[in-house]
Amino acid sequence: SLNLVTRITTELSAQMGLSDRTLSEFIISLTEKELKAFLKRGGSGGTVSSSVAAASEVVGNDVELAQTFRTTLATNGAELPLGLVSNLLRTVMEMSPRMKRYGDQLEKRRLKKLQQGGGGGNG
Repeated sequence: SLNLVTRITTELSAQMGLSDRTLSEFIISLTEKELKAFLKRGGSGGTVSSSVAAASEVVGNDVELAQTFRTTLATNGAELPLGLVSNLLRTVMEMSPRMKRYGDQLEKRRLKKLQQGGGGGNG
């Protein structure tokens, strides 16, 4: 998690000239909340894998998610460019231990549902 804070702080410093670890931690917290909600509803197409590698690719390319999160950040006083917001989403998805655990939990739930449902037939 320390690596994540350092990475976000470095990115904010390079893009915006802001080098504040507390701000980075706040942005990471908001990002994790947004990503959890996104993954919980299955992503924009309802098919996002809970695997961190697969999900981070989708997250980084989901313009609607980036725009929604940009609005959330602006509401909290952080006006950031869309490209930076997209990078923040991808970086947190890839590096956050909390997101890794959350992805693992979602995967376990999905497997449990599949087992209970008999493998999910054609319905």
